Amino acid sequence: MNEIIRKNPRLKVMLRQVKPLIMNYIDMAMYDYERYGLPSSALLIQAPLQMLLSLERNTRKTDMVMALDQNLFFVIYPNTSIEKGKIAFQHILKPFLKDVKDGKVSAAIMEIGSEEMEPEEIIERLIIALHHPVKEKEAKNILVDATKIPYETAEKK
Repeated sequence: MNEIIRKNPRLKVMLRQVKPLIMNYIDMAMYDYERYGLPSSALLIQAPLQMLLSLERNTRKTDMVMALDQNLFFVIYPNTSIEKGKIAFQHILKPFLKDVKDGKVSAAIMEIGSEEMEPEEIIERLIIALHHPVKEKEAKNILVDATKIPYETAEKK
């Protein structure tokens, strides 16, 4: 994680500014899981700014969408499993790619609630997954499951 932030100084500044708000959204999703047993999906998307328009047009009113930077977006699909979150993202991606032919999209998705994690760990896992090298040749549009990326906490190191 520190390596990613060192290579992306804007990410460090952005995280300092919006991390409390993102953590609040994650806390609300975790509360829904604890109270109702409904998981939520969190997405971190790196795409051209036009993606914001696609997100606004193709998400539900209950979905939480944040533009973190010119090309970085955070979305929480409340009460949506990771499988359905992946489907919802594909529904957003299709019209975006139709409008923006040369747009490269990278995204990381993670389910909130099914595993007991702190909000900071969820944010870190999404960032690591978003910057994880893709084995496929120059994949243009990729959605990475953050739970499948190796992760070490500071205590494990």
